Amino acid sequence: MKNLLLILPIILLTYSCNSQKENDNTFKFEYLKLSNNKIKDTAKLKLKLYFNEYDINTVNKYLKDAFGFNELKNSPNKSLLMDFENYSDYVPTRMKRKNIKDEYGYSNYVLDSTFYENFKIENLIFVAEQHYDKIENLRQTQLEYNENINSVIKFKYNMDRPIEFYGNVVKFNMYFTNASSKNIKSFKGTIFINNDDLDNLLNVEINSDVLPKNILPNPLKKSELENWDIRIINTYYSDSNDLRLEVSDFTKSTLQRDLKKLNIIFIPKEIIFEDGTTMYQ
Repeated sequence: MKNLLLILPIILLTYSCNSQKENDNTFKFEYLKLSNNKIKDTAKLKLKLYFNEYDINTVNKYLKDAFGFNELKNSPNKSLLMDFENYSDYVPTRMKRKNIKDEYGYSNYVLDSTFYENFKIENLIFVAEQHYDKIENLRQTQLEYNENINSVIKFKYNMDRPIEFYGNVVKFNMYFTNASSKNIKSFKGTIFINNDDLDNLLNVEINSDVLPKNILPNPLKKSELENWDIRIINTYYSDSNDLRLEVSDFTKSTLQRDLKKLNIIFIPKEIIFEDGTTMYQ
């Protein structure tokens, strides 16, 4: 009897864990079903941005157009458009996840918030509003980058090893990132290589055709707003462009002599966006 009393809790716990495991692959926010009608429209819109159901431009559109948003709420598909109970298994990376081991290995599941953590609706709305403010500020800053051709393409190179030599072929270890709000179709510009004494060692005219066709983004896709500040303001990163150029023996020896003192500058001359607009200098 004593052994049975010890075994019974284990059986119940195992059953509970199995049931939980079966249900953990859906992210629900059950309380939103009860609170949906009590949430203000502005908060609903910002929650939809937070859950990536609407982008920032759609949210701003409906924030300015209350009549259009009311029409949306009253549309036949309002249950799909306005309720927060059908998010499938999507959850922002800002929310909590847990790896649960299954028969095939470790799979990434999202825990039901009602089980994992007791979120309060006021708290979630506050987080969503803060997220909206951040994305909107980034959007405004990104628009400012659209106005200056020298800000659109952010350029960086490997300062420890800016170039490498393969015989008389110079490989440039450089990176391009699109800081604007529009995809770039093509661009042209000049790469200048100087030493610390500002002696001009090499000029290279390039266009986006030099970008390897198997590297994305190609030529340059816009940076998503959610990590725009990381990609553009704090750090630059993109795929290495792997530009290679054959040079003379003299140029090669000059570059090798100043290898630790090289400075590379990129000046864009023409940028053509996918929407057909262009910039020149």
